Amino acid sequence: MSAKTQHNNILLAVAGFIAVVIIVAIIGFLALDRTPDIIQGQVEVTEYRVSSKVPGRILELRVSEGDYVKAGDTLAILDAPEVRAKMEQARSAESAAAALELKAQNGARKEQIQGAYSVLQQAKAGYEIAEKSYQRIQRLYDEGVMSAQKRDEVYANYKAMEAQMKAAQSQYDMAVNGARMEDKLAASAQVGRAKGAVCRK
Repeated sequence: MSAKTQHNNILLAVAGFIAVVIIVAIIGFLALDRTPDIIQGQVEVTEYRVSSKVPGRILELRVSEGDYVKAGDTLAILDAPEVRAKMEQARSAESAAAALELKAQNGARKEQIQGAYSVLQQAKAGYEIAEKSYQRIQRLYDEGVMSAQKRDEVYANYKAMEAQMKAAQSQYDMAVNGARMEDKLAASAQVGRAKGAVCRK
């Protein structure tokens, strides 16, 4: 095959490819350029039905037969007791959530803190007496006057009073510090959820 023939074949292939691309482009242009057909006219109806998303009783009808209306016009005022009841429930839930949030933010009442402090003082007094009793019994045990059984009983009481004092200290600290940050955040989230329920109604 000569170079001239080969060159002609390449030119024919390129020209064929370009022709195919042009034909596809023209077909695509004609197919995409179509606009939808719009048909105008009038239709007579003998009956029309109107419905709402929410069931209820019609309190006021604001249009009459034959009136022109457009999207968004108020056609009727409905009375929906079920929706009102749901709205009241949502508002009550919002109020309850707000009260819980306030409780979490404010922390324990003064009376609770005072009560926890009194229990702590009582536990400290019991601990101090148990500690002194243990030290006395330990000295007597070291001198050989007291039995090991009695010393073990007093030591167990001493340790129990120490644990009781630590628990009372923990309760007092918790009352003073108020609600944990997680509880405060949870209460705040409850309020947000309740407000969202009210807004959706």
